[in-house]
Amino acid sequence: MLLRSVPLSNELHDFLLTALNVAKDIGAKHKETPRSGGYLCIADARTGMPLYLSILGVVPSGHAPKYLGFAQEKALRLAANPEDLASEQSRKPDEGKWGGAIRTDRYILSFSGLPEELDEAIMLSFAIKADFLTHEAAAHIARLTHNNRWQEFQDALLSLLAVR
Repeated sequence: MLLRSVPLSNELHDFLLTALNVAKDIGAKHKETPRSGGYLCIADARTGMPLYLSILGVVPSGHAPKYLGFAQEKALRLAANPEDLASEQSRKPDEGKWGGAIRTDRYILSFSGLPEELDEAIMLSFAIKADFLTHEAAAHIARLTHNNRWQEFQDALLSLLAVR
């Protein structure tokens, strides 16, 4: 569903699908429940209102409404907390508020469907690829949120992309 023009080229879409496969492999390596898809929400950085929503990969139909709602909620919550760089900073699992969204100058990038650290890792790598964040800024967010999966994810993704 395209709500407004957002720079999501075929190249960026393919990158996201590759990133999703890397995240799936990392999840399997850590013996997590297999997950192979989720919802991407690109939102306005000030308001958190969705500009672009898309399903990526395969989401079980029973989980689709939940993941779509979480992707949007993360973006809105991050916009409501302008001092935060990631939704992980206002995470409250008892209230269904999870990590997986990050702030850039222009957009909030949110994903829901994988374990939280991998949701965030995909968004950090996507932000670098789309030139929304520098690698240093993404690494800062990963350190801030104590995302122990981002470096493993980034290394695996870059290794795979180098082979192509």
